[in-house]
Amino acid sequence: IATAQRELSVKFGYTIEAVKVSSANALTNFKVEARTTSGTLIATLMAGKNVTSGNVPIEFKNLSDMPIQLQDYKLWVTAVGNGGDGMEIKVVTKKVLF
Repeated sequence: IATAQRELSVKFGYTIEAVKVSSANALTNFKVEARTTSGTLIATLMAGKNVTSGNVPIEFKNLSDMPIQLQDYKLWVTAVGNGGDGMEIKVVTKKVLF
């Protein structure tokens, strides 16, 4: 069983509204974390979710509260059960600072 990981950059002043995922293979322990650009954990937004196979997109909107970041940061998405091929991640962001 392999672990898939994706890193997505998020700009200063934006917060995460939702995460959309699809995969050719079933995924377990799907986890979404916000981390600084150097890798320090800011917040775990979601953990322990499962994604069924078949490339059916699932949108997770019930993310935990996250403080507004006054810096660029990365969204780290990990899951077990996929070598990385076929895991597609889209992030819905919202600008919160002017």
